[in-house]
Amino acid sequence: MHRQFMLICLWLAIAIAGTAGSLPRQDSLLRRIQQLPPGLEKVYTLYEYGESLLPDNILRANKYMMEGLTMSIQLGSPKAIADFTGYYLHIQQLRGDNLSALFMLHHALKIYACINDTAGLIAANRKLGRVYLRIDNHVAAADHFAATQMLAANRQDSFLLYSILNEMAAIHISDGRYREGFHEAYRAWAYFTGHAANRGMATALLNMGNASSRLEMPGAAVIFYDAVKQIGRQSGDSTYVLDALLRHGESLTNAGFYPQALKEYATAFDISQRYPVPDYLLSIQAGYAKALYQTGHYNAAASMIQQAIGLSKLYVAGNELQQAYLLASEIAQSVGKPTQALLWRKEYEHVHDSLRELNTGSIVQQLQLQFNIEKNDHRITNASLLAAQDNILFQRYRLWVIIIIVILTIIIAGLLIYRWKLIQQARLKIMELQAAENNSNIRLLSAMLSGEEQARIFLSKALHDNVGSVISAAKAEIAALQAGQADLPAPIYHDTLNMLDNAAVEVRKTAQMLMPEILSRQGLAAALGFYCRNFHHNRKLSLTYYCSGESNRYKVSYELSVYRMVQELAGQILRHSRATAAQIQMTLQPDRITISLEDNGIGFQHQPALLEAACYRNLQARIKAFDGVFNIDISRDRGTSAYIVFQVKNGYMV
Repeated sequence: MHRQFMLICLWLAIAIAGTAGSLPRQDSLLRRIQQLPPGLEKVYTLYEYGESLLPDNILRANKYMMEGLTMSIQLGSPKAIADFTGYYLHIQQLRGDNLSALFMLHHALKIYACINDTAGLIAANRKLGRVYLRIDNHVAAADHFAATQMLAANRQDSFLLYSILNEMAAIHISDGRYREGFHEAYRAWAYFTGHAANRGMATALLNMGNASSRLEMPGAAVIFYDAVKQIGRQSGDSTYVLDALLRHGESLTNAGFYPQALKEYATAFDISQRYPVPDYLLSIQAGYAKALYQTGHYNAAASMIQQAIGLSKLYVAGNELQQAYLLASEIAQSVGKPTQALLWRKEYEHVHDSLRELNTGSIVQQLQLQFNIEKNDHRITNASLLAAQDNILFQRYRLWVIIIIVILTIIIAGLLIYRWKLIQQARLKIMELQAAENNSNIRLLSAMLSGEEQARIFLSKALHDNVGSVISAAKAEIAALQAGQADLPAPIYHDTLNMLDNAAVEVRKTAQMLMPEILSRQGLAAALGFYCRNFHHNRKLSLTYYCSGESNRYKVSYELSVYRMVQELAGQILRHSRATAAQIQMTLQPDRITISLEDNGIGFQHQPALLEAACYRNLQARIKAFDGVFNIDISRDRGTSAYIVFQVKNGYMV
């Protein structure tokens, strides 16, 4: 009952000190509950909201936690169902319903074991140990703390391992195994000192002080309690100091050192007045009253015990109230008030009898709980056997399903591979057809170009041989005429000779343009330079030529084809662009020929139909047949820009 009282006081302290701070959190959780759809997130939000309502509103907290449990059952989540017990345990502790708490925690433990939730197993075992400790069942408490230690060791959680070691030390000291308890507390203190964990160090030192006091080593106990006080002063936490003062005062009282105990309780009482800690107040009042009584301060002891009785009644702390009545009776007897002493004695006996009945009922309830647990274990064992059988059948079914899935996967994979091969074969066939078509187009173009070149050669020879000879003969006739007719005007004679000379030069240039001999002698780069220097479309047009890169030689047919394409493109563009300046630039690379033509004309905005003419379509087809790419850009502001890029294959190289 003393521990139950301490817990109630702690809840009241939290409620008083933290009410203002908890309201925003409660509002936030309530808004989340209203917004969240049904699911595990909403379940845990309901649990947390119910927990935030404690200890002020137990009924409302119970409502929301139960709503979360119902939803977790509907969702079929064993973990959420088991986690409910950890939240609902706070309500059971406030109600003092330890047996129901044990029943629920045992079932939660089994759920965690089924789903292999180690963290859940640790939490459930630790809570079971604390509940069993609350009802003074030290054996069961030690068993569950030992299980928690084993799980913590498996997870290599040293902090938890040594925290449980502190609790085991307290149990062993309470059971009279002082040296064992001291040794365990010392191990815990050494660990927490290395990790600078104040709470762990203080708990271990209190256990060591308690064990030393029971072993009748008061000097050592004082050292340990003073160390706890020092931790409290350094950290600014008065609870450490109060723990040390109460433990030391209790040990001094038990040893009969009442004046020294009075000093410890007086100091603790002063601290509790300056820094109110409600869960320590009853212990301070009861111990202080006893020390005052033993040192002869009867009136002060009577006043203090009256306060302790009132506080015990407020928090229904039965054991503490019983001891307070007994001490009040002794004090009244000592100050010469036998009637008052008799009344206090009757109150003591009444509470004592009530507690004995409660203890008897508690023992019966524990036996009934043990029976129910064993009965449920039997049911769970049978259910586990049935589940194991079902699991075997399920495993067989799953094995067949896996085999069928593997077979279907292999069949589908084979079909996909076969389809992929068909697609690849179709692609190869298409590529072969396209290659054959390209070869056919190239042969056709080559034949056409060959015919055109034969015509150009014939025309070139005709111009050079026939027209040139006719012009030479005409020049000779005019010279003879001049010799026979002395009166022929000299200006007319010289003008006629100049016209004939110019005609002969133009015929010779035209013949060279039709079939430039420089192409066969020096290659494509030199032939294009010759073409640009002798371009005569418009005498007002300045055509420049640039060539960069290493000048390679290609097959005659390839060079002639590229030359004719550039010649045709330049003629078509410059004939219609009204440009005054133009530039042809050729860049030679080992595997690529890049040719660009730019002018400052007006583009083709005035006659866009030229771009759709047959000559341009034929030119594009011829360039494509020789693995070339042709782009043309026309603009009223920037003139015309044409680009041709030929990919040179090994078959075109000399």
